[in-house]
Amino acid sequence: MKNKTLLFALATIGILTGCQNENDKMTTSVNDDTGYMKGVNISHYLSQIGSRFTYGDTSYVSENDFKWLAEKGYDHVRLPVDGSPLINVDGSINSGMFDAIDQTIDWATGN
Repeated sequence: MKNKTLLFALATIGILTGCQNENDKMTTSVNDDTGYMKGVNISHYLSQIGSRFTYGDTSYVSENDFKWLAEKGYDHVRLPVDGSPLINVDGSINSGMFDAIDQTIDWATGN
């Protein structure tokens, strides 16, 4: 889990964010040395707590979505995460909430 969490942290720092494509506001186009060319933002899946979506709700995003993205030529995703469910009130790590992040990274890297 630590390697996946580190990968996720690096991704959120900006390695996979890119610039918006003029034709599709959800698509990014990156022209740098990373090699990533076409990506999409998967919002509200692990962020926007309190919205109509539940953290890690697989009825909103699932492995099939990542398969579809790969088939359409997308080579990266941006995955915003709300940190509040990851930390308990006492400041300790709520490790069970990292499962959705790990699962999403598995889906993304498997397609």
